Amino acid sequence: MIDVPRELARIKRGDFDAVFGHGGCFVFARRLRQRFAYATRGFSFGEDEQLAHVWGRREAMCVDIRGIHAESIVIALACAAGGTPSKPRDVSPDELDRIIAGKEYPSSFLATLTELADRIIDTHQRFRGVRPPDAGRCAELVSFLNEIPANKASLQTPASGTPAAASTAEATEAGGAPVAPPPGAANH
Repeated sequence: MIDVPRELARIKRGDFDAVFGHGGCFVFARRLRQRFAYATRGFSFGEDEQLAHVWGRREAMCVDIRGIHAESIVIALACAAGGTPSKPRDVSPDELDRIIAGKEYPSSFLATLTELADRIIDTHQRFRGVRPPDAGRCAELVSFLNEIPANKASLQTPASGTPAAASTAEATEAGGAPVAPPPGAANH
């Protein structure tokens, strides 16, 4: 049985690697399958048949809470604490669902893990290559960036005491570049 208070404390302090790298990986991999049609892969330790870690896989791209890596790297990171992994294998959607059901998560905690996995996938930079580009969100970001004042009077001096670049010309002179929409954002 899972120690829900311990896991909630990990979530509260932002230790998502611990939550989804040790037990919660099954929920994370299921969300990758449900949302983006990733296959699920996993391994056990030694002769043990019980899966120790699972991840999403599409072609050569493997994804778990630690990011997007080659399968050998996903396994090495998951085994950092020790142990000899078995050869990785495919994990069916039914097997994944049975494993999650066997963990006997309280329904509210499972809902929390599921929503947290979605939010991490949707917002964390390390998963940018997992999700398809959202033209609307890209356009919102560009709009927000373009609304940032570009005149000296409206910019505050940073703590270093050096004024920030106040115009596109000054930013370019300082080695910066004007903000441009992400590729494909204007096409939608």
